[in-house]
Amino acid sequence: MTINEKGRAKSYFSQVIDASKDLSTGSHAGDNLATALGARAQMSEDRYQFLAAAQDYKALLTLPKDKLSEKLRLDAE
Repeated sequence: MTINEKGRAKSYFSQVIDASKDLSTGSHAGDNLATALGARAQMSEDRYQFLAAAQDYKALLTLPKDKLSEKLRLDAE
């Protein structure tokens, strides 16, 4: 995959997000959920698809703190 294949990348991020919703698969995709949501939201925003971006950002912000990677974690302290 090259840097200009954003449609393909968005498809992969969507697969990670969908896999994390189905916890019965035993997949570790949930570990990457926050990263996938943030990346897909940014890609949607770049394409002026603000509704889709807002939905992904909202889903990202409602994740439990333990699902956020260290880079994305927001401490209120």
